[in-house]
Amino acid sequence: MTDFATQITNPDLTLSGGLLVEASAGTGKTYNIQNVYLRLVAIFGLRVQNILVVTFTEAATQELRDRLRQILRDCERFLAEQTGDLPKGTLDQQVLEQVRERIEPILSLPLPDPDAEADRDAELRRRIRRALADFDSAAIFTIHGFCNRVLARYAFECGTDPDAELIPETTEIIADACRDWWRRETYGDAARAARVPFENIGELIKLVASAAGKPDADILPKMPEHERDAAMAAFARVVGEALQMCARAEGTNDDSRAIEKGLQEFATRQPATNTFNHLALRRLAFLIDKLKDKTLYWKNPDPKAKPAKIKLEGRLPGASETAKDALRAIYADMAETAQNLIAAVSQSVRDRSAITYDAMLTRVRDALRDSQAGDRLRQVLREEFKAALIDEFQDTDPVQYETFRAIFLEAKLPLLLVGDPKQAIYGFRSGDIFTYYGAKAAVGDGKVFSLTRNFRSEPPVVDAVNAFFHGDENDRTFKNKHITYEAVQANGVKTEKSLTIGGPTKADPKPMKLWFYPSASMPGQASPVALQMLQDVADEVVRLLNDPSTRIGVRRVCPSDIAILVHTHAEAARFQRALAARGVNAVRKATDNVFDSQEAKGIALVMTAMLETGNMRTVRSALCSGLLPCPIADIRGFNSSESSDATRDVGENKSRIPNTLEGWVVLFKSAGERWRRHSFIEAFRELADSVGMFAHLAGSSSADAAERIAAVQHLIELAHQAAAKGKLGPTALLRWFVRQTDEAAQEKDESFNMRPS
Repeated sequence: MTDFATQITNPDLTLSGGLLVEASAGTGKTYNIQNVYLRLVAIFGLRVQNILVVTFTEAATQELRDRLRQILRDCERFLAEQTGDLPKGTLDQQVLEQVRERIEPILSLPLPDPDAEADRDAELRRRIRRALADFDSAAIFTIHGFCNRVLARYAFECGTDPDAELIPETTEIIADACRDWWRRETYGDAARAARVPFENIGELIKLVASAAGKPDADILPKMPEHERDAAMAAFARVVGEALQMCARAEGTNDDSRAIEKGLQEFATRQPATNTFNHLALRRLAFLIDKLKDKTLYWKNPDPKAKPAKIKLEGRLPGASETAKDALRAIYADMAETAQNLIAAVSQSVRDRSAITYDAMLTRVRDALRDSQAGDRLRQVLREEFKAALIDEFQDTDPVQYETFRAIFLEAKLPLLLVGDPKQAIYGFRSGDIFTYYGAKAAVGDGKVFSLTRNFRSEPPVVDAVNAFFHGDENDRTFKNKHITYEAVQANGVKTEKSLTIGGPTKADPKPMKLWFYPSASMPGQASPVALQMLQDVADEVVRLLNDPSTRIGVRRVCPSDIAILVHTHAEAARFQRALAARGVNAVRKATDNVFDSQEAKGIALVMTAMLETGNMRTVRSALCSGLLPCPIADIRGFNSSESSDATRDVGENKSRIPNTLEGWVVLFKSAGERWRRHSFIEAFRELADSVGMFAHLAGSSSADAAERIAAVQHLIELAHQAAAKGKLGPTALLRWFVRQTDEAAQEKDESFNMRPS
């Protein structure tokens, strides 16, 4: 695949009809987008208002805006220096050479307009100055920002209300619809209530929220109730027979123990009948997989004896199909419910004369599809946007891609798509690998490029990653044939911050090491293999810290230079204890699970007390949260009839801490009123300052006091952002916050980054 970086200055390169660039991490993606942008402005004479640039987050949009403005400024200074408008020596010579090396080849390309070519230097300066003067109006958006602009500016063509309220957060609407559905479905029906217990309603909310963003998804047809019941009964019989076979087995192996445990769980609790229980569905899927595994057997514990094969599929004809029917019945039931709830949510939004983020995308796509208004909309958009650069294209879903295709690809307008297909496999990013490769096929093989040089990592690391992912040509790294790994080259040499192990003369040349453990299945918490892994990793950390030849540049390795990635809270805690036993402190840093913490639960209690000061149980619960400087002994001795003037001074700032329950009620009430008048973050910080909350946390005997303070500050910032984004009042924000803590408590599989300190 041709390196795109070498084609920027190719006069024959054309973006018309689309061009796809596959860019791995660290290969200069944004750098090359800047170069293409400069070429469109300087050589093709496009105005910045007419070049659509799209990326997928607000932060990335701002960064890209800054980078594009910077290359235009660099170009302006370079041209001024070349023509003498800028005195010689104004620019640092080294900087000037770097700018010259980058910009001069682009500016040397021929101008398509012969008249402009006749006065080339003046025309280039004019175009760059115009671009900088207009840059505040540059068309650089997130995908939602772009669609919002289209709907507002071309409301008639899109058939939308230009004054429609934008609802950025629909979770509360979805949650209300799901709760209403549960009440309707289960009222007076004990069997239905047992099948869909209210504690599983969170799974339904997540399902509907996910499905609402996939308007074109195929919907499983509903299975009649009698067929559903028959499928579940048939599967239950298969499970019973399988358990009888397990009981007759003379011995077991890892796989057979796992499947027996799953079968017993289904037989005793039948969790799969709880329609919206995610874990139950995962268990059922596991059973299906194992039931069709023709190699599964129970072994005699005597290693000299021949295995006593008990192949379930052979002994239970049709077991796999029976299991599939049961799962299909459950999913069909879920799909119908989700579809009905999505319709209810959509109607609720329409009743408010509003529009959601997801609806914005589909509204623009559908308007472009329209047989009458679509032609007019495509025409006006093509007149406004003469070219488009789509960053992070791997995150594009089918709705978004169809929009770009209708506007640009079908008209053969300049279109640059830049992304990393390897990242499109991550479901949480909402990308679609098949959308990516549909676009790849649409632009054609001759217009697909890559970026082949890594500017971020050192050569040994790049070589190791290439070796790891390339593998043997007959042993594909990715099962999907469309997903390939393109090897990259390292750009530079080792830096002054390079890691060396073993000293400069005996440095370990292997930047990546794989440790293999003799286990056929994933080890559990009590597994000897898991314990061995734990000890080995902790010992390796200590070895690196104690080895004087292990250095980053010229300095010794510090604990904070080392990170350990784990899967769960429990694993993180075990590693932290193992390191502590070796004299190494470690800080646990959760990536997405800050709501699954005692601090989050404590803040929820304090928030509740701020809004429900008349409920003494609520107030006492907040005081027991551990966030406030109120000892348990004081809480037990409080008498709500005492004077609220009884306070004590604490700390250098003389924080006033109530000595009575009534005094705390007054504080909570004041904070609640400030929340209603101003904002939650102001109210919480005022309360925290008045009683010295952070000083209390810092002075606690806990070894993770700094972590607790950071968690509290992070949580109140998240709450503030949610309130601002969703325009949530106090009650709605409290519901949102409690829901986050509930969902985080249910999901223990978030990734962690644990760093010694």
